[in-house]
Amino acid sequence: MSAAIAQQLALVYMGRNLDSQWASATANLLNGAQPSEALQIAFYNASVKQGLFEANGSNSALVNEIFLNIFGFGASTFEQTAWGDLITNGTLTRETVGWTIFTSYLGATDVPDAYKIIAQSKLVAMDAFSEQLFKDASANLALAGGGPNATMNAIYYVDSVTDQATAAIAIADVEAAVHSLTILPGQNYYLSPGIDTVIGTNNNDAILGLSNTLTLLDTIDGNSGFDTLTITSSAAITSNMVTVKNVEAAILTTASDINVDTTTWTGLQALSVTSAAVNNPVHIAAAATTVVNVTNNSNQALQIDGGGGAMSVTNGNGNVTIGVNVIGNNLTLATITGGGSIDIRDRSGEAATYGKSLTSVSIDGPSNSAYLTGDAISTVDIANTNQNLTITAAAGTRSLSLGLDNVYGGAINDATATTVTMTATGAASSGITASFATAEALTLSGNQAMTITSLNLPAATALTVNDSALVTINGYSTANILTGVTITGSGGFTSDLSGQGAQLTKIDASASSGTNTVTINTTGAYLGGSGLDIVTAKAAPTTTVDGGAGANDIFVLDAPAFSLANVANFETLRLGENATGTYSANGFSHLIEGKLAGNVIWNNVAAGTDLTFVADVGMATFYNLATDTSADLLDITLKSSTGVNAGPVLTSPIETINIALVDTNTTKQVNTIAIGDSALKSMTITGNAGLTLINPFSTVISSLDASAVTNTEGTAASGLSWTTGALTVASVTKGTSTGGDVINAAAALAPVSITVYAGTNTITGSSTIASTLTGGSGNDIITGGAGRDTIIGGDGSDVITAGAGADSITLSGSSSKIVQNAGHSGANTTASGVFSELTGTFDIIHGIAAGDTLKVTGATALRDLTLTASNLAGRDDYASFARGTYDAVAGTFTYAANGADTALTYDTSNVTALYETIILVDYVTASTTTIAIIGSDSVITFA
Repeated sequence: MSAAIAQQLALVYMGRNLDSQWASATANLLNGAQPSEALQIAFYNASVKQGLFEANGSNSALVNEIFLNIFGFGASTFEQTAWGDLITNGTLTRETVGWTIFTSYLGATDVPDAYKIIAQSKLVAMDAFSEQLFKDASANLALAGGGPNATMNAIYYVDSVTDQATAAIAIADVEAAVHSLTILPGQNYYLSPGIDTVIGTNNNDAILGLSNTLTLLDTIDGNSGFDTLTITSSAAITSNMVTVKNVEAAILTTASDINVDTTTWTGLQALSVTSAAVNNPVHIAAAATTVVNVTNNSNQALQIDGGGGAMSVTNGNGNVTIGVNVIGNNLTLATITGGGSIDIRDRSGEAATYGKSLTSVSIDGPSNSAYLTGDAISTVDIANTNQNLTITAAAGTRSLSLGLDNVYGGAINDATATTVTMTATGAASSGITASFATAEALTLSGNQAMTITSLNLPAATALTVNDSALVTINGYSTANILTGVTITGSGGFTSDLSGQGAQLTKIDASASSGTNTVTINTTGAYLGGSGLDIVTAKAAPTTTVDGGAGANDIFVLDAPAFSLANVANFETLRLGENATGTYSANGFSHLIEGKLAGNVIWNNVAAGTDLTFVADVGMATFYNLATDTSADLLDITLKSSTGVNAGPVLTSPIETINIALVDTNTTKQVNTIAIGDSALKSMTITGNAGLTLINPFSTVISSLDASAVTNTEGTAASGLSWTTGALTVASVTKGTSTGGDVINAAAALAPVSITVYAGTNTITGSSTIASTLTGGSGNDIITGGAGRDTIIGGDGSDVITAGAGADSITLSGSSSKIVQNAGHSGANTTASGVFSELTGTFDIIHGIAAGDTLKVTGATALRDLTLTASNLAGRDDYASFARGTYDAVAGTFTYAANGADTALTYDTSNVTALYETIILVDYVTASTTTIAIIGSDSVITFA
C-alpha cells in the first residue's frame, strides 16, 4: 500500500518514477497512510526544483501542470478556475492541491474513463519501470543523480502512456527505457537535400531530416548510444538505396506515400511511421526485432512485413495486412484501430511459418472482417464493429479470452480453442453469432449486456455465466452436449435451453442475484438464486425445479395441464400460449395469463391470490378458491402496451373484486373483461386506461368505484363502459376521473346513484326506480327513468332526458338540452283563474339559463309561446310561462306576477289539449325566448 501511494505521489508531483532509494524512503514515511501535508510540501518543492512547477506561477498554470502529469492532458478552463479558486480562498494550498486533485478524480465512482484509465495506465507502466530500475543499478544511480538526460527520459516514458494499449507498449520496452537513463545526450545532425554521410557520436544522437532530405545514397551511422532518426517530408518517403545502421529509433512522417524496408537497418529497435498516403498503399517492412507503430491517415491499404514486440496500427478504411507475406515476425501484441478488413498472422515459426509468439490482439472499429492466425493467440479484444472475426490456430490445448466492447453484429469463430471466456465491457454487445467447435467449456462475463444470436458449442459440456450485466443467448445452432449450466453474479441470464438433450441435468443459479429467464428441458434440475428467476417448462419436469431464495420468482407453464409436483419455491405461476386445461394453483400467490390455447381452470386457489392478464386471452378462465368465505377478495390486473381482452373470467362466489389497469406506454387504450361472479358486491377500478366491463352476472353489486382511473381519452366509450344487470340492492357507481364513461343501469330494480367527472359521458339510470344521476364537467348525455330521479347536469352542454316521474333536474353548464317526452312530467289540470297548484308530480328544474333548450317530443301542435301567462292553466297548442313562487317544502307553486320562479305548461297533444307542467326554479323568461317545430318535436330555446 505504501509503495503504491509513493508511486502516486511521484506521478502527481514529478511526472515520472522516483529512484529506488527515494521511493523506498517515501513508502517508509507513509507506513500505509495517506501522505502528510509535510510530505506533500516536500514533493512540491522537489518539483519546483526540477522545473516542472513554477514557484511564482499562477494558480491556474499550476493546476494545468498537475493535470498534464496525472492525465496527460491539460485542465479545462473551468477546472483551472475551480481548483485555482480553492487555492486563492485558502481552502487548499499550492503544495496540497495536487494530491487533492488526484484523490478526487481517482477515488470517485462517477469520474469518466477518459480520466481514470489514463492515470491508471500510467501507474501500471510506472510499476514496471520501478521493477526494472531496481534491477539496473547504473540507471537507478543516473536517476538519483538528477541528470537532465535521466530525468527527461524518465518523464518521456510516463508521457508516452496515454491509454492501456500504449501502457502495454511501454512495458514491453521497459528494459530499454530504463537503460536509456544511463546514456548521455549526443549531437544533432541535419540531413541536406543532397547525398549525406553521417557518423554519430558515442552518445544519444538526433539525426534530423526536414523538408524532403532523406535521399538516394544517404549513409547514416548512429555509432554508439541510443540514436534517433527523424524524417519529416511532404513528399513520398522511400528507403531505396539508403543505408542506415546503429540507429535505434526511426520516426518517419510524410504527407504523401511511404514504402520503406528497414530490414537491413541494423540495430533498429523502434520504427514509428505516420503517413497520409495519396496514391499508393502503405508498405512497411522491418526486422523481427523492431517494434513498429504506424498511423495511416488515409484510406489506402496498409501492409506490414516483419516487426516484433507490441505493434500498434491506426488506419483509415483501407485493409490492413500484417504477416501475410512469408517473412518472419516476432509479434507479442497487435493493436489495430480502424481499417477495412484486418489480416494478422504470427510468422514467428521456423522459416516464417505460423508460430506462437503472438498472444494478444486488440481490434477497434474495423469496417470489414478480421482474420487472426497464430498458434498462441489467447487474448483478443474487439470493439465498435459488426464485422466477422475468425481466429485460426493449430489444434491443441488453448484458452481464449475474448473481450467485447460495443460489438453489434458479426460472426466470431475459433475452431480450436479448448476453453473460451467472452467478456463484455465498455458498451453493450449484441447480434453476435459465435462458434467454438472444440471448446469444452464456455464462460460468459462482464459488466455490460451481451446478446448472442446463435451459439455453436458442439463439444462443450459446461456453460458458465458470471456477470454483472444481462447475458442473453437467443439460439443454439447445433445439438450441443451441455451437461451443466452455472449462473452467478448480478447480471442475469436469458436463454431457451429446452432444445438441449437429456444430458443436461443441472442448471445451477443458486449463486445468482440477477434476473434469470430460462426455458428448461424436462430432465434438467433447476436451482434458483436470490434474484428473480423466471423458469419456463414445456412439459412436466422430471426433476426438481426450485425457484430458490428470491421473493418474486415466476414459473411459466407453456403446455397443457401437467403435474407441478417437482416445482417449488415459486411465488407466481404464469401460463404460456400452449396452456389449456386444469391447473392447481396451490402454493402460488400470483397467477398470470396471456394468450391461451384453450379454456383454463384454476383450482385450489388460496385466498388473496391475484390474477393478471398481459395479452388477449381468447379463452375462458375459471378461478376456483380452495376455501369459500363470506368476505373473499380478488385482485385482477390488466397490463399491456395495447388494450387487453381478458375474456370471460368465471369465479367462485367472491364478494370484492379490484381491477388495476396498467397501460405500459403512452398510447391510450381500453381493456375488456367479462366477469361471472354471482356473489360480487363491490368493485374498485384503478389505473391509467379504459375498461369495458361486461355484466358480472351479479344482482347484488352495491358499489363500483372507478374514480381513481386516469389517462382515458375522455371521448365516448374510452373510459368505463358497463351495463348492469337487474340489481336488487341500492348501488353507487363512480366513473373515471378523466371520463369517456358509458354506464347503463336501466335494468336495475333498486335505486342507483351514478356520478361521472370529466370528458364526454353517457349515463342511464334505472328505468323504473328513482335514480341519482350526476354529470361532470364535460358534455354528458344523462337519461332518467320512470322513477323520481335526481339529475345534476354539471358543467358542459349536457343532454338530459329525465323520463317519467317527478324528477329534479339541476343545470350548471351552458347550452344544455332537456328532452321531455309526453307524460314525462306531471299533468296539469288546473282550471283558468286558479293561482296555486301542487307540484308533487311535476319535474323540477334548477339552473335554466339563456341558451338552454327544452325539446318536447311529438308535440308539433305547439305553435307559439305565452311568455306572461296570468294564471296556471294550460293553453291549447301553446307553451305558457307563468311567474310565481315555488315552495319545495310545501310542494306548491303560487302565481305571482313578480315571482322569481316559473311554471312552464305546455300542450303535449296534437288533437286534444293535454297539459304538462315543469317548474323552473330561479328562472324568469325573457321576451326573446323562442319556440320552433323541428321534425316531430317542439324545441323551446330559453333566453
